Amino acid sequence: MIQAFIKLRLIQILRAIKGLGPVRIVFLFGLAGFCAIGLFIQTAVSPKSLYATGIYLFVIALIQLNRPDKRFLKTHFSNFKLVFFIEYLLIMIPLLTCLIYHLQWISLISSISFTGLIANLDIKIRQKSLNTFIQKLIPSDCFEWKGGVRKTLVLIVPLYNTHNAINHRFSILLSR
Repeated sequence: MIQAFIKLRLIQILRAIKGLGPVRIVFLFGLAGFCAIGLFIQTAVSPKSLYATGIYLFVIALIQLNRPDKRFLKTHFSNFKLVFFIEYLLIMIPLLTCLIYHLQWISLISSISFTGLIANLDIKIRQKSLNTFIQKLIPSDCFEWKGGVRKTLVLIVPLYNTHNAINHRFSILLSR
């Protein structure tokens, strides 16, 4: 099952590359070659190989946090974390190859172990909702009104605060 999913992923990548057009494909391969040469040079020396590994792992962690297919994989695969791990190892093939070539064993082992940790990472970033107290007062059937309030909330709040301030000052004047 995992093999079929990886094959499907490769087909998706090939379709995306074909959709770029010839000029962008040449640019993309040139950029990839430039990055590969830079990665090869950076992994030759010990402290720089740790930095390159850290950057690579940071990018993979960003991919993990922003994956839109997490729910799909969780519902259709019993071992979805293994799918994540294998995908990330496939993405890391250039880094792993460079680290093996330059005999950077600490960076190699740490990159594989941190990839396993990243594959188990499941942070849900909650986006702030604009469903305010005012919108909760509006009945659910009036979704157009709720949308209008959501769009003009930036204007409504200052007007409401100004209205309250004027009423407060007016009540002070009347109480004298």
